[in-house]
Amino acid sequence: MKGRNTLYCRVHIAATGDPILIFLYGLLRLIDVMGGNPNHGLAWNLGHVLFFIAFSLFGSLTVELR
Repeated sequence: MKGRNTLYCRVHIAATGDPILIFLYGLLRLIDVMGGNPNHGLAWNLGHVLFFIAFSLFGSLTVELR
C-alpha cells in the first residue's frame, strides 16, 4: 500500500505543479517584457528555470501515468 501512496503523491504534485509553473513562467515573461530592457534580466532567467522544471515534471508525469 505504501508504494501506491507515493505514486499518488508524485502524480498529484506533477499534475498540480505543471500548470502553476507554466503560469509563473508566463507571468515572469510579461514582467520582463514590460521592463523595457533589451537585455535578459532576472525575470527572464527565473522564468526559464521554472519552464524547465515544469517540463521535467511533465515528463515524470507521463512516465508515472504509463
